[in-house]
Amino acid sequence: MWVLPASHAQVSMADSSISFITVGPCFQAYMPGGDLASRFGYHSGLGIFAGYKHKSNWYANVGWQFLVGSDVREQDMLNHLGYLYSWTDGDGNTRTVGGWIDGNGDIIYPGMNMRGFAIPLRIGHIFHQLHLGKQNPNCGVFLEGGIQFIQHKIKIEVPAYAQMPYLSKDMLKGYDRLTNGLGGVASIGYQYYGNRRFLNFFISADFAYNVTKSRRSWDYDTGLQDTDTRQDITWGARLGWVLPLYNVAPEKYYYY
Repeated sequence: MWVLPASHAQVSMADSSISFITVGPCFQAYMPGGDLASRFGYHSGLGIFAGYKHKSNWYANVGWQFLVGSDVREQDMLNHLGYLYSWTDGDGNTRTVGGWIDGNGDIIYPGMNMRGFAIPLRIGHIFHQLHLGKQNPNCGVFLEGGIQFIQHKIKIEVPAYAQMPYLSKDMLKGYDRLTNGLGGVASIGYQYYGNRRFLNFFISADFAYNVTKSRRSWDYDTGLQDTDTRQDITWGARLGWVLPLYNVAPEKYYYY
């Protein structure tokens, strides 16, 4: 009777810690802090990432996250252009309602949203001793840190039918507060890899501290260049699905 074992090029996720490439999407939900909290509120987004996990359970990945939010707290840059009413709420944030008067005499209601993206580079380690459920040496609590580039702006929505040449696409660049810079990121979470290829996910608590600056040469509403250095902070949660790329070992031995 002969027993044919699995090839050495093939591996089993359940039996040993292994090396493989990782790719997948993720969803993030963040709250702002520092200077970012005076401009935006809660924001979220979708991202993608790719990386490599070593059999030592150290790993590295790079991602791209698209950021979007509807809570814009800094809205006074257009006050001089139309009929707008502003006030300060209990948290000291400026709130604005009303509309612009366009070239036809119509009141056009403003729309403002957050738009941005982040490119993080993370290095982390999975502590397989801190795992849940069935033993798998690739799963467990993870800690990671790294750096990221972040960019955000206020997207001002102007209806296509509005006669407002002073808010054309090029003119809006003087009001959108385009800002970017580098920072650090840190996370703690849990990584699960199933013995089947497609049941793999992670969840984490994230924190980021970014040093950013305005990238517009001129703010039209103030008539000045914004040269201040900002401290933009985000904290929240991230949830992702992971596709590990590796050769699968046969589940059974074959007898002859």
